[in-house]
Amino acid sequence: MRYWIGSDSWTETSIYHPQYLSAAIALNSSSLFLTGSGSILRLAWDASDGPSFSNGLPSYPISILAADGSNIYAVAGGHFVYKSNDDGENWSASAAGYDTTQIINVLCASGSNIFTGSTNVTSSLNSPSPGISRSTDGGGTWGIANNGMADSLINGLVNRGTTVLAGTARQGVFLSVNNGDSWVPFNEGLPNTQAASLILSDSYIFAGVVGGVYRRPLSDIVTSVAGSAHRAPARFTLAQNWPNPFNPSTTISYALPARSHVTISVFNTLGQKVAVLVNENKDAGSYNFTFDASGLATGVYLYRMEAGNFVQTKKLVVVK
Repeated sequence: MRYWIGSDSWTETSIYHPQYLSAAIALNSSSLFLTGSGSILRLAWDASDGPSFSNGLPSYPISILAADGSNIYAVAGGHFVYKSNDDGENWSASAAGYDTTQIINVLCASGSNIFTGSTNVTSSLNSPSPGISRSTDGGGTWGIANNGMADSLINGLVNRGTTVLAGTARQGVFLSVNNGDSWVPFNEGLPNTQAASLILSDSYIFAGVVGGVYRRPLSDIVTSVAGSAHRAPARFTLAQNWPNPFNPSTTISYALPARSHVTISVFNTLGQKVAVLVNENKDAGSYNFTFDASGLATGVYLYRMEAGNFVQTKKLVVVK
């Protein structure tokens, strides 16, 4: 393992405000923002203190802050998105079309494009949370942006321009090069698919997963004018379906490093084939599809992928 430390230890700053628990911190080129209960403290980089603002904010705890220039975004009470376009002085609710029943875990913003990711799943197995929500007009209106996203438990989100990356709890990292219109897995080189966090630097993407932190050059994201990702997967993979257990549908993802004839079949515990999900030639790339198990009884099943010499089997559970 390699690691580096820029100094010997952390240094205390002159910032001390007991009422601000620093549950969330954001910064832009001129200011540092800290959260309190229903208010936000803005500190200039060259000063030890600054004003606090709550005009337009509810009294709920603020759990997430993000800054993009003078536009500052806050998540209050875990459900509600607020926006300030004057460096934090005044705030307005940004909830038109937003599903406020979901618990927001992460938020990122670049220009007029804002994305949120939720972590909860509703009590119904066939009604997972939206996962990714998107606004392309600075928070005025919102919609779901989950096409190709195989996991609705979102732990990390970063965006730059129309490139967006999402870290998920069970299916790893997903990439969109068309501002969230569609997503593909982006996991080559990661030891597992449990992504806890993502950060972008000028040159690298950093992913925190179970077992360590991994980085990947931003140059790995190669796009065409049409906005499609063209980097072929490094190896064959069959991902765990999500959600699991499920009723009645679930998403299965797989990746091919080269053009192959692919079959994906479902078997019961007696070894009897009960469904054929894929049976065709496919080009290199990452794929996902929805499996509707309405015709199957409650129980444990196995799904197996065969492509060339690659064979892998995983378990899925149908609950009705």
